Amino acid sequence: MSEEHFLPPRAGKGVLPRARVSAILESAKERGGQWIYVGAPGGFGKSLAVSQWLAPQRNKHAWITLDPYDNNEGRFVRKLLGGLAFAQRANRRLARAVERVRPPFLEYLFDALDLLLPNEKKYVLVLDDLHHLRDGAVLRALPLLRKRLPAGFTVCLLSRNEPPDVFLDAILKGGMTVLDARDLAFDEEELRRLLLRNGLSPSQALDLLRRTAGWPIAVEALLMGRGAPGEARGNKEISPHETLHGEELLRRYLDVHVWSGWDAQVQDFLMQASLPDLLDGQLCRRLTGRQDSAEILESLSRNLAFVSSLGNGRYRLHDLFRDFPREKLAESPRAGEVHALEKKVADALYEEEDYYAAAAHYIRCSDSRGLSDCCAAFRRIAASSSIEDRIAFFKEYVIGGREELRKDLFEGNLPIMAQCAFVYYVEGDARQFLRILSQLRANLKNNPDKKWDGDTFQLFLALQSLDFRKTLNRYVDVFLEERNILESLLPDGQIRLGT
Repeated sequence: MSEEHFLPPRAGKGVLPRARVSAILESAKERGGQWIYVGAPGGFGKSLAVSQWLAPQRNKHAWITLDPYDNNEGRFVRKLLGGLAFAQRANRRLARAVERVRPPFLEYLFDALDLLLPNEKKYVLVLDDLHHLRDGAVLRALPLLRKRLPAGFTVCLLSRNEPPDVFLDAILKGGMTVLDARDLAFDEEELRRLLLRNGLSPSQALDLLRRTAGWPIAVEALLMGRGAPGEARGNKEISPHETLHGEELLRRYLDVHVWSGWDAQVQDFLMQASLPDLLDGQLCRRLTGRQDSAEILESLSRNLAFVSSLGNGRYRLHDLFRDFPREKLAESPRAGEVHALEKKVADALYEEEDYYAAAAHYIRCSDSRGLSDCCAAFRRIAASSSIEDRIAFFKEYVIGGREELRKDLFEGNLPIMAQCAFVYYVEGDARQFLRILSQLRANLKNNPDKKWDGDTFQLFLALQSLDFRKTLNRYVDVFLEERNILESLLPDGQIRLGT
């Protein structure tokens, strides 16, 4: 095996140094005899961060990249001894031993460790893609190898999975440093430096952190459209075109390097769980029919950085990841079930009294009745629901997307129309306010039976007080007349104007 096989990957120019990660790795190395486990999904820059840390150390290290065929004692022992010999390049006896590897292989490996040069130097051995070592004699031999290697050797294990059980003893006794996706994610200060390095405004760091949660491959994707390296941008904002281009690259990466590696059951679970913004075991059982939904969520959160635990049994999918399983659901044979799934989500959220989230899902599945119920609930919870929140909701989900949704979801739906009229008034859109107010009057005049909805009729009376076209005297006459009609219709004769 040539020496090139043991060289670490090059980070390349213009890559942000991961000083925070390097400090953790260096501290572990200085303690001596410490092993390091770096476990995170693809796209978290494990190899890049470790290779940056090794870059100033021109020698006394070796990088061993494992593949699925290395879950074989003979192949593994040859690679490992070759890496040790590369790290101790002056050790000719060990180099000759690599050429004579023979069974029983693991015994041969431990005997060969006696050939290591005794000195005070510090060495680093990296085993990349450790997840290829499945449960077997090779994996079970690693804890014994950790005890037999001299304290001058630091072994860094890179994997897409959490640490195997064979390392639990070392972790609990403080003999292994563990880094996960949270350690590898960019923090706000690192994002500021990264944006500056790319000629972009550092003021975008907080928004970039919110959108990506510091996930390195996602950050890189959103910066991909910035132009040629070194091109001056004058601290400009990232344009929408660049963002879309970057997200397309990210989707391709997820498809090839992440999604294809999961079995069909995990894919199906994630597709159905991608609809709600927040997840818990009960909601996922309702959506997927899986009684072990809580356990699946816990396992996904433990093993995938794309699923974050919020505590108290609640989880959320990573913002940039959630759209991916949604797209897969739309492309799958289950695409026809999307409306039914949205209805399940909406009903469950309504029962939990999360009316804003429920209303968003009722809109997606074109459930006019469900949306009306949510509008009525908004008025009932007026004391605990801010006007600002309600306005923001209707602007985003109802008014903003109105042209793209079925008109019969809104036309003739008095509770929704009344809420929209109020939002238009607050926003200063007089034309839309008066248009909907006229539609409300016409609906109530042509359908007197609709006045049984006391809540909506009360809101309509309140909206009439905002009609700036009337003189005050005329308004008072109309209001008192309709107030008398309303009081006779209400069970307790009391008017309550929630909005």
